[in-house]
Amino acid sequence: MSNASRRRALPSLLAGALGVAATLGAASLPGCATYAPGGSGFSNDTYTYYSTPHEPKNIIIVDTRTGERFWMYEIPAGRQLVVRFYEDQYRDNAYTPAAMRWQEMPIGQKYGTLSNVMAVPDAGCRRVDMDVRPGPEMPTTTADTIIQSPDTDSGESY
Repeated sequence: MSNASRRRALPSLLAGALGVAATLGAASLPGCATYAPGGSGFSNDTYTYYSTPHEPKNIIIVDTRTGERFWMYEIPAGRQLVVRFYEDQYRDNAYTPAAMRWQEMPIGQKYGTLSNVMAVPDAGCRRVDMDVRPGPEMPTTTADTIIQSPDTDSGESY
């Protein structure tokens, strides 16, 4: 192969290699999840629930063997709750062998650590219910909420 042929083939070769690397890169991120209502687009048992002022939500984990509420979380208006299930984490515990990780965060946050964890019934013995509380509710402000104040440089007073 001549030098001119090699130079013409190089861009195609690089583009192909970058495409393969990008595909493998996305597939090789097993812990990576995008938090959005409707799921992450992967089969990783991650769910995101938005609680808005006009639709404030409660998320309830029900043990289907007994019909009892196993866990409930009242999501403040203006926040989201991300829940992810991991099966067979506690194999020695026949009643609650799965793990559930969760975190409350600002609406729209796509990534983050789910730092709360607890043992829950496995997928065949649990159900996730959602209740909508009567609204509207005022959005809450927390340490990670940005509060914008009015511009007072215009000479007007508030």
